[in-house]
Amino acid sequence: MLNIIKNTLHIICELTNSNSAFLLESNNGINKIISSYTQSKSLIFQKSFLEYLKKECPQKSELKRSSKIIDIMGEYFFESYYSKDLVLKPKKICLLLFASKKNNYTKDKINIINNLAKLLKKDLATILAGIDNFQKNDISKINFPFDVIFELAFDSVNDLIFFLDKDGRFLNINPSAVSHLNYNLNEIKSKHFIDIVSTKKSGQLVKSFSEIIRQKSRVTFSTVLISKFFKEIELEVIATPFLNGNNIEGLILYGKNITELQSYAQKMKDSETKLIEAQRIISIERMRSKRQKAFLEEMNKMKKDFISNISHELRTPLASIIGFTETIYSEPNMDNEMRNEFIQIILNEGKRLAKLVNELLDISHFEETSIKIIKSSFNISNLMLEAIKNNQTNINKKKIILSHEIQDENVILNGDKEKIFQVIDSILKNSIKYTEEEGRIYITSQSLFREFEISISDTGIGIPENNLKTIFQKFQRINFIDKNTEETGLSLVLIKQIVDLHKGFISIQSNENKGTSVIVKFPRELNSSIN
Repeated sequence: MLNIIKNTLHIICELTNSNSAFLLESNNGINKIISSYTQSKSLIFQKSFLEYLKKECPQKSELKRSSKIIDIMGEYFFESYYSKDLVLKPKKICLLLFASKKNNYTKDKINIINNLAKLLKKDLATILAGIDNFQKNDISKINFPFDVIFELAFDSVNDLIFFLDKDGRFLNINPSAVSHLNYNLNEIKSKHFIDIVSTKKSGQLVKSFSEIIRQKSRVTFSTVLISKFFKEIELEVIATPFLNGNNIEGLILYGKNITELQSYAQKMKDSETKLIEAQRIISIERMRSKRQKAFLEEMNKMKKDFISNISHELRTPLASIIGFTETIYSEPNMDNEMRNEFIQIILNEGKRLAKLVNELLDISHFEETSIKIIKSSFNISNLMLEAIKNNQTNINKKKIILSHEIQDENVILNGDKEKIFQVIDSILKNSIKYTEEEGRIYITSQSLFREFEISISDTGIGIPENNLKTIFQKFQRINFIDKNTEETGLSLVLIKQIVDLHKGFISIQSNENKGTSVIVKFPRELNSSIN
């Protein structure tokens, strides 16, 4: 019978989240421990509490509000305790409960304590009367009032509680278990506990039951039950054996449904993943925003520089045109040779101004409209020879030595012949322009596996190193050593845009006072490359 009382104290602790329970018989400061239950982690507290009872011999009234008890609780981080008198004349019995949680004993838990205290009174009355109807060989007749427990306590809990015999078969389950498993009491009584356990957890269950038999103490494990309608219910189970001496006569299983908790945990994990991803995207967008801001600031700076540069470029030829025109107008008797010289200067400056305006219009046209590529098949080698012929006059005028190694093979490209000619012609014109008299220009071409490469090198004045990285940027001005050769770089912008439209590649290598090499590559199969 004392084992039944101890198990009842265990149940009270489980249902009320208590760590320790003591059933005391108190008489004039002499306190006798009838039974107790203490979690293993609280055994040191139990020892201190028992020493206090032996040493201080507190009266029954002191047990309800003792500063000494509170001090002992504080040493072991206990925050709540509750006392309940059990009236059993002539005995004075007191139930003491201790918990580590602050304000643990709520109204609902006190109701559970009051209901289970009735069971303790009944069992204690049986002990006092010297009656013990416990039968060892029939677990179904254990003097453990199952129906009263369910009626008074187990109806109020949402967790699943099972009573099993020593073979692991169901004796009874609480209403919450009925609701979760969809089995009624008669259906479940014919089953073994392992019958409703998922096959993937059956091995672990056998191992846990073997541990209970070996240790004859409480064991905690997780398992998955299968309801009548094949729904999986994941449980954290506390299994406590009923002992008769050293024999296990039955089991009580207290299961907490963690299916929803696992679902919430997975949702939390998913949310954390999404949060990390969102934070990463926000970080990327912030970096992109910073880059865009820096780009816009750089573009504004470049545009300001461009306006300043283009104003200079426009002002210089206009000033020359106006100046020489006024001179001719104010000097009607000017000799013909000087007049013709001035007219030639005016003509050259006018052409220079027209070229600058046309390049500006071309860039605007490239940026504001969708340029259409007019495709045709043509011989690229012939096109290169045509570009050389087109610039022969200026080559001869500056006495430049031009040599080339242009392949004679019939290399056919499919692209915009006029625009590709413009690229080759513009690069060659720049080489002639910035190569001093009697300098050299060398043109080569070669067919690669999927590309056709054109290289134009000269021994001209070269490009400053600090301009090479930004040479294809819009509005970028190149400051040459010779200030008379200042250039806005508009032609290079146009060349780069045409090459890009053909999915090609262009690069420039240059050293000041040593010359420049321009390398252009066009895909050999442009049919699928040009939109």
